[in-house]
Amino acid sequence: MLLCAPIAGMSVGCESRAVSTVHVSLGSLPEERRSFQPKSSLAEYLELPGGGAEARVLLSSHDITCESLLPLKPDQVLLVLSFSVPPGRKLEPSSFPYAAAPGPPADEAAANSSPGLSVLPYLRIGKAGRSVPPGGQVDITEVTLDPQGAIRGTLRLEQPGSAGVAATSLLGSFSARWCRVQGAATADSP
Repeated sequence: MLLCAPIAGMSVGCESRAVSTVHVSLGSLPEERRSFQPKSSLAEYLELPGGGAEARVLLSSHDITCESLLPLKPDQVLLVLSFSVPPGRKLEPSSFPYAAAPGPPADEAAANSSPGLSVLPYLRIGKAGRSVPPGGQVDITEVTLDPQGAIRGTLRLEQPGSAGVAATSLLGSFSARWCRVQGAATADSP
């Protein structure tokens, strides 16, 4: 993908940025394994009145907009990442673990993250919602919290499996533009 800033009819400041591939593996069957390059990467940010913040990133194998989310066809994929930030903090680059429940970290990656940060992934393939077993983390590497900004990061959600249970993973990187950035006292939208 080529991103350019137009000025007076000319394109200047062009930057080449490859769209990365997201790899999904939720079992050993072919229909449980997908790789896709997001056609749409959108995000929302909300500072909560009582403190803390939430962000949601949507990575889709098909076209979606900030205003609409159409039903998925059988071969289409939608990955939603919901990030939670504790009171007293704003969303910033950090590691967000995916643990089963509050309490001690489930793995070494989660043990090295900042306290109170978490991510919850949700995956749809066609009409079927798919649970993702806990394990691993999502690293947010860049955040620009303004309506024209973006959020970027790396997916490293992995669960090694056990006897009779297949290993699972969501791997790749993402870059999403904001649909909405809303502070606790203001409502800014692009």
